[in-house]
Amino acid sequence: GSIGPDTVVSDKRLFALTDGGPWGRLVAFDLTSGDELWQNDDIGGAAFVIQGLHAHAGRVMAVKGSDRYGDYLYGFDAATGDEEEDRTFRDNAGSFDGLLPYKDRIIAVRSGSSAKPFTAYERW
Repeated sequence: GSIGPDTVVSDKRLFALTDGGPWGRLVAFDLTSGDELWQNDDIGGAAFVIQGLHAHAGRVMAVKGSDRYGDYLYGFDAATGDEEEDRTFRDNAGSFDGLLPYKDRIIAVRSGSSAKPFTAYERW
């Protein structure tokens, strides 16, 4: 698939959401060699929209949202792609402009007058 606009860099790796597979996937590349390190096909889905992607300190986090099912927070080991966290939140907080880490939380940032400007997700 092709790489979409949700791309982040951390720890000499590039992490990108692609349109490959039936619903899209998260892929990690080594920035030195350009080699693909791993990919995860379990993110996305027809009823979901990826709201944000963030990588820092050996972890990659993605938030996906659905008007029907609410928000999900996924955490992956940046080196191996192993899923470390899969959490569900009842509320659909709306589209995000970005994700920011703060201690043990991920802060979703939004713009627009009808949206709450911030939502904090606590990591496990």
